[in-house]
Amino acid sequence: MPDGAWWYRGVGTNGLGDNMIRCVALASLTAMGLCLATGAQASEVLYDGIAGSTVTITATDLTNSSILIGLTNNVWSLATGIASQAGFDAAGLTLDSFVFSTSGMTTVTSPAGFAGTTINLTSVSLNSTGPTPVSNLGGGDYQFTNAGATVSAMYSVNGGAPKVLTGGGTSGLGGVVGLGGQDTLEVNGITLGTITVGGQIISLDANIAFDGAQVVPLPAAAWLFASGLGLLGLPAMRRRVRSVAVGAGHALVGAGLAAAVLGLALVPRASVASTVTVSGGGLDAGALCAIGALCPTNPVNGYGYGSGGAVTGTLDYNTSTDLADFSFTLSANTFFGTEELLAGSTFSATAIPITVSTSNGVQTISLGSPALDATTSNVQFISPALTMIENTPSLAAFRCQLTSASGLCGVSLGSANGSGNALEFVDASNNDYNAYLTFSVNVVPVPVPAALPLFLSGLAGLGAIAKKRVQRPA
Repeated sequence: MPDGAWWYRGVGTNGLGDNMIRCVALASLTAMGLCLATGAQASEVLYDGIAGSTVTITATDLTNSSILIGLTNNVWSLATGIASQAGFDAAGLTLDSFVFSTSGMTTVTSPAGFAGTTINLTSVSLNSTGPTPVSNLGGGDYQFTNAGATVSAMYSVNGGAPKVLTGGGTSGLGGVVGLGGQDTLEVNGITLGTITVGGQIISLDANIAFDGAQVVPLPAAAWLFASGLGLLGLPAMRRRVRSVAVGAGHALVGAGLAAAVLGLALVPRASVASTVTVSGGGLDAGALCAIGALCPTNPVNGYGYGSGGAVTGTLDYNTSTDLADFSFTLSANTFFGTEELLAGSTFSATAIPITVSTSNGVQTISLGSPALDATTSNVQFISPALTMIENTPSLAAFRCQLTSASGLCGVSLGSANGSGNALEFVDASNNDYNAYLTFSVNVVPVPVPAALPLFLSGLAGLGAIAKKRVQRPA
């Protein structure tokens, strides 16, 4: 090979050569840069939540609209950082995205019959359903009138077992974006979901007051990472070696290191594909309702969930494709009044769209688009006792919270508003029901680090290259 080749110049028996070091460093930095650039958008500005952002919880009695429900301790702080974030494009006049996260407990103060009832909401996540046009009001203020949001959360009443909050999600939301000394976003009238308190159906709603700070385009950690590469390169430049790789080997060294760096850069994403196994819990809420009726709020003949409901099964999710699957099989007979679902009944779904976020060591998996009440294909119901006549019911809610050791997942099947694509079936007496079923299961996660295969492949490549070094006389 000619001595003037760019990758070969300066390589000798006493060192790797300046140009070779530069090549390796450039390949590594390029890989890191690709990772950092994937989320960039040309004109959108991202705002991370800062201290001072709040969500105000309100409640409405759906069973009797004349009853006014009072709450105390109902103004909670939004999570800060990326857990509460908004993307706004002032040039394109669009509110591109928002996500808000919070948790808290409120207490009912009125009416007197419910006074003292506590409602605890955990892992509340509100996600926009897509970009929303805004109008420029002047003076740094912008208005929108047709935003959409999906909601996922767990709740408990008076310290009871946590359950999936159902019926959430709103379209036609209005609010204001303000840019100036303090960048703000207000979103009003979000429906969090419905719960039952003392036989009354209560809708929980939220108003958001978001304060944000612009996200620095290039994370500060990138500079620290780059300086670390520089420090790693200094010993290599001084190291005396008795062998060098052939020219092709030099290029492969750079590629191998780039793959390793790419793997390291991906480490914060917890997993690509993982399986969690059900370790407890099961079908623990729901009802059998008349066709077209609100469910589970209006059960037929008192056919609300009674007892039983233990399940076995698994849940798979993939943070690369943002899809999930689940399969739950009843291991015990489950009663809804005098109706009975027998052990062996199976509930499953595939290709469920999800969103995944991680905060403080907890990975949260939520139902993504389509909207909560849209049809999800391949949901199956098999029962020895009841015959299903609607094979693609709505997946009304889907949410998991996972740590490295344990987790809780909630799944609801059916349509809360009694619309089409509900979980509909008939019993042995030919009675037709609109069913709504909620599963709350304990799971044991088995995570697989996303970066591990790529990182190990990079190390393997380096090892193979090292074995092929060509010895040269000193």
